[in-house]
Amino acid sequence: MVSSIVQKFRSVGSSLAQNYTSTSRRANEFVEQSLRYHFRSRWSLDGSIDHVAGVLMDSSSLPHWWPQFLGAEILEPGDPRALGRVFRVVTKGWLPYKLRFQLQVMEVNYPYSFRVESTGDFHGVGIGRLRQHLGIVIVEWDWQVTVRKPLLKLGSPLMKRLFETNHYWLMRRGERHLQHLLVS
Repeated sequence: MVSSIVQKFRSVGSSLAQNYTSTSRRANEFVEQSLRYHFRSRWSLDGSIDHVAGVLMDSSSLPHWWPQFLGAEILEPGDPRALGRVFRVVTKGWLPYKLRFQLQVMEVNYPYSFRVESTGDFHGVGIGRLRQHLGIVIVEWDWQVTVRKPLLKLGSPLMKRLFETNHYWLMRRGERHLQHLLVS
């Protein structure tokens, strides 16, 4: 009799442990997913593809025309096409935090595309693709990053949409300011 009661407690305990483990695993997956972001943006700019690509590849000039870039410092110049270039940037959207990260240029197909890897407050890959259509340059951005900044990691599960909105606001500002630079 005692043995069957003990057996029942073990069975219930095992079942509770499995449920806890399963719930814990799902919670961890939810948190991990909330730290991953995939951003796509598209800019339409008046100008030539060579001019736009030249401005975008001049990483040290970013703060001069894009006010949300508070700083840009070249750490390694890379080759004449910028391949291998490493630069550190600080950005700020409308939310009250700054992002600090390094970008390394991993691929360049000038003036049509480039790929960078980021480390710092977020890790991941960014790809810029450019194409000319008559007098318009289409720039398509594709970022896949994982948040590493502690404040954002803490807030991501609940505030992911707000962080995404902040990113897209910053990107729209970049398009607007680059367009102004191109026509002036």
